[in-house]
Amino acid sequence: MSEGVYVMNRKTENTAIKMGVYYMILSARSGKAITACPNNRIEMHGVSGNDNQLWSFEQVEGNIWQIVSKPTKDVMDVILSGSENGAQIHLWEDVGADNQKWILESVGDGLCKIVSELSRRCLDVVGMSIEDGAGIQIWDYMGGDNQQWKIVDPAAPAVEKPAKKTAASSAKKSAAKTAGKPAAKTAKTASKPAAEKVVKPAKTQTKAAESKAAKTAAKAVQKDAPKADNEKKGE
Repeated sequence: MSEGVYVMNRKTENTAIKMGVYYMILSARSGKAITACPNNRIEMHGVSGNDNQLWSFEQVEGNIWQIVSKPTKDVMDVILSGSENGAQIHLWEDVGADNQKWILESVGDGLCKIVSELSRRCLDVVGMSIEDGAGIQIWDYMGGDNQQWKIVDPAAPAVEKPAKKTAASSAKKSAAKTAGKPAAKTAKTASKPAAEKVVKPAKTQTKAAESKAAKTAAKAVQKDAPKADNEKKGE
């Protein structure tokens, strides 16, 4: 097993790299996968789930590994045993040379750098590219995310994340809470008589009208009284 390097296997806990298991190697910068391509090329491409993006780590000794392509069984190799910055990576048959051996070193946060046993330089995406077809070389480690890698077990179960509270569930909870409260206030308000809003009979106006009519009648009587007396005297 690797020393301090773990597989980001989509479980709640990481597990150490195991021989005989096929992994994807993803760039921390782009999320693209190291991909075995025709004519022994190795390039970066978007995750497809195809076998040409699967690699096994075969232990040589300690924390030294060969990185083996699943479909071809060829290994990751520095072209012409290059040891200088910019030397390219390709696939080649296993000959047991140091340019085919790699050291895995953790850089934290579930990431690692992959270091050539021959030169102590690390795998590096050329030009910090995030495009499909970008090449891979070795370079002095500068701490860039184009030099950092996530090793993922695609066959591992996905993490079961706790369900987030949705607006619908919150609304449902709120409605249930409101429904559970006594409706006393509402009932009390609804049961109040509407008497205050009813227009009361105009008693004052009626009395005034009756009084005025009485006075008018009295005046008429007084006015007609002398006339009646005169008529009586005339008789």
